[in-house]
Amino acid sequence: MMTAPWFDDPNTFSAIFGGVVGGVGGALGGIFGAISGFLARRGQGKGFVIGGFSLFLLFGLVSLGAGVTALVQDQPYGICYPFLLVGFIFTLGGGIAVPVLLRQFAKAEKRKLEAEELRRS
Repeated sequence: MMTAPWFDDPNTFSAIFGGVVGGVGGALGGIFGAISGFLARRGQGKGFVIGGFSLFLLFGLVSLGAGVTALVQDQPYGICYPFLLVGFIFTLGGGIAVPVLLRQFAKAEKRKLEAEELRRS
């Protein structure tokens, strides 16, 4: 038995949420990914980079939670689908980026330590 839809017009919600979050989130993710790759190779801005992608991951998990809740409450497709899709993409992107970037920061730190050792000898 379907409960009352969370939004008056699920199709309008779907178009706006998917378009805005997908477009803006995708653009920000791409820009932030490029900046993060640049910084991680140099071993700079670790807190900023990991924190930023952790926020992407958190947003994805919250969106997935909202999507699953919508499914359980038998909400219309126009409400469930955008939450689940955005949640899946952001969770996957953040979940992959954080460990990859942590490895990049570790490699950069190792290079710095090796360079210091060479200067000392």
